[in-house]
Amino acid sequence: MTDANNRFPYYDDGVNAIKISSDPAEDAAFHGYACWRRGTVLFMRAPLRLFMLAVLAQSAILLPDWLPALVGGRVGGVAALALSAGGLWLEALCYAMLIHLLDAMAGGNQANWRQAMGAALYLAVAGILYTLAVAVGLALFLLPAVFLSIALLFFAWPIVLEGSGPLAALEQSWRWTLPRFGRVSAAISIAFLVYGAYSVLSWWPSIAGVAWQPLATLLAGVRSGATGPLTAALQAQQIIVPGAVAAPIWYYVVNPLLGGLVMPPVLGALYEVYRRLREIQPEPSASAAS
Repeated sequence: MTDANNRFPYYDDGVNAIKISSDPAEDAAFHGYACWRRGTVLFMRAPLRLFMLAVLAQSAILLPDWLPALVGGRVGGVAALALSAGGLWLEALCYAMLIHLLDAMAGGNQANWRQAMGAALYLAVAGILYTLAVAVGLALFLLPAVFLSIALLFFAWPIVLEGSGPLAALEQSWRWTLPRFGRVSAAISIAFLVYGAYSVLSWWPSIAGVAWQPLATLLAGVRSGATGPLTAALQAQQIIVPGAVAAPIWYYVVNPLLGGLVMPPVLGALYEVYRRLREIQPEPSASAAS
């Protein structure tokens, strides 16, 4: 069922059909739990395809690491740069396809894979600009980084679904979010918490290593006069750090699988917010654009 004045359908989550109001502040469904719930509903409409795309996206991030390991050698120079660029583009392509599939699940349409492929390069460039903007905010202080990460968060959807360029998409996200920053922050709260927990888990071996290192150094000093494999390992700072032995398996296998479960509902919740913001920000008319 589609509103004649809107490209988005009524949203049926199996309980009730929600009509989006013209003002998110008046929309009782525009809050974290409702957006997260509808994100999970979208995920369950095509779980295997969304899962596989998210797994591929998470694996593409690590392309410069695992591909040289497969061929049994180190890659440097131009080849390493090409691998990094290729991994970035492949990640963007997977996320563009994932966003198109979420949009298709919400509207009952077919995903436009050709449009997703055309948007991948712009999406990769916008992702770099977004990361740089948040990094600048982090250099200033934590709060500017949080503010910029939310204000510029919705750049992917204009690029993938509307054909916007990187700078225009970032500007659109800023324009949509700034007047209703508090409401948008509340709407994405659960998605942000879930993604934050996933981010911590994804770096678990490194976090465990950092937490264990002071004890490793202490033990190495206490046993410096001893001889034996344990002492040698301690002195070389190669003791069995929790998670260190399994780090490659975690990063290359477990982490992408976790991302496949987490990222689709997170992006589904953000899509829910995007479509609400887009609905109250109509596209400029041809006369206004000229």
